[in-house]
Amino acid sequence: MDVVFMIYEADVCPERVAGLLQKAYALFMERIPNGRIFCAVSAQYCQTVIHTLAANNGNTAHIFEIAGTTFIEQLYSFASLPVFQTAIGEHICAHDIFRAQMPQELLNTGCSIFMKQPECAVFPSVPLKDTIKRVDTEMTVTETPDRATLKRAQTPLFLAKQTLLRMIQERSDTPPNSFISACLQAGITMRTYEGSYMNGITVSG
Repeated sequence: MDVVFMIYEADVCPERVAGLLQKAYALFMERIPNGRIFCAVSAQYCQTVIHTLAANNGNTAHIFEIAGTTFIEQLYSFASLPVFQTAIGEHICAHDIFRAQMPQELLNTGCSIFMKQPECAVFPSVPLKDTIKRVDTEMTVTETPDRATLKRAQTPLFLAKQTLLRMIQERSDTPPNSFISACLQAGITMRTYEGSYMNGITVSG
C-alpha cells in the first residue's frame, strides 16, 4: 500500500510542519513498512519537506509540489498528474499530516477494513458535538438534523487507485469541494469507523 501525505497551504510554521511530518512518517512506516511515501506539498512547505525527509535514515520519498488549500484539493490535484497513473500502486492511504495526534489504532483499523472491502472508500469519523442547523438563502432555519446521524470525517483515507480515478472522471464540481459528494456521484460506497477527537487538525503554530 502506498501512502500519500497531503500538506496544503495553512497557517502553520515550517518548523511545526517538519515535526508533524517526522511523526507521521514514523507512524506509517511502522504500520506499513513496505509502503512507499508520496507527498503532495504546497510551495509554502516544499523545502521543509525535502529537508525533513532527507534526514529519515535514507528512506526515499517522492515529493510533488502541488498548490492547494484543502486536503481534498491536494488529493484530486495529485491524482490528476500523469505520474499518478504510472507511479502509484493499486491501494492508497492518504493522510492529512495536520492531524498530528492520530492514534495508531486508527491506522490499523482502517487498513484492516479496507483490505477486506477494497471497493469502498474507508475513513474514520467522530460524532458531531455541535447542533447543526439547515438554513435557506435568507438564513431562516428550516431544519435541525438529528445529530446522532451526523459524523465529522477524518483521515487517514483508504481507497483504491481506480476508485479515485473514477471519482475524478465522474465528478461535476470544479474546483473539487467534497469527497463525499464525489463518492456519491461515482456510486462509490463509503465505510467509516470510530475515529478520535485527538485526531484533530493543527491550524496554527
